[in-house]
Order: sequence, then C-alpha cells, then structure tokens
Amino acid sequence: MSNLPSPLPQEITNFTEAIDKKSTSPPFPSECAPVTSFANQQLPIETLFYLATLGGAQVCNLSERTGSLSPGKSFDALLVDVTGDKGALGLWGMEAKSSGDSGSKRKKLEENLERFLFCGDDRHILKVFVQGRFVGGKLFQK
Repeated sequence: MSNLPSPLPQEITNFTEAIDKKSTSPPFPSECAPVTSFANQQLPIETLFYLATLGGAQVCNLSERTGSLSPGKSFDALLVDVTGDKGALGLWGMEAKSSGDSGSKRKKLEENLERFLFCGDDRHILKVFVQGRFVGGKLFQK
C-alpha cells in the first residue's frame, strides 16, 4: 500500500481487499439491468461500499489511480468515529466498540460502516486524507 500514514487494522485491510477483488464484476443485480431493477430493493453494504470507493472511481475513470487501498494507488480516505454522541450515530453509543474473535470484529466493522453510510455526517469525520496528505476533518489543525 502506498502513501499510508500508519498501519491499518487487519479487519479494514481485509475488507477493502475483498471489495477490490470484486472490482472486475460490480456487485449489482445485473450490469445491464435497467435502473428500475434497484427499485424496492435493499442494496448490500458491500455494494454501497463499492459504489462509494472503487465504483465511484471507475465512473470517473480514475480507478487506476484511486478507489481502493491497492499498492500504487493514492491514499484517499476518511477516518471516522462512530462511537461519538453526535447526531443519529449517538443513538447507538458505545455499542459500536468491538471485542472478541476476528469474526465478531469483522461483523462489528460492517455494522459500523453501515451506521456511518446511513447516519453519519461531518461530525463523525476525524481525518480526511487526499493523495496521502492529511487535509481535513475534526482533528485537522490549520
């Protein structure tokens, strides 16, 4: 991985690598399906994560440079805190913390990602990285 500011937890690395491996076949009901095929369906978290990362980069024709944590790509990422008491995420409070074996940690990571995707906002973003540089977020000092 290039331009990483510090080692990432193994659960995050494994999750993003799994999404990156799916990049050749987007996790959609069908590549050529009409837009109405998404009507009245819940998209899996993996699909939402893909759309927010590598899928978005592919739409912008930037997937060779960004969109995943693959070696050689720029590090564009958000560090979020889902344990805070701000906004809708505060409803879950300390439930966001994980413990136990790697299976339960992965499940908690996926739950926290879902919480942030559906209820998170700028109050939960601690750090913003663009091309490996720390450029924003609550912990950013100008």
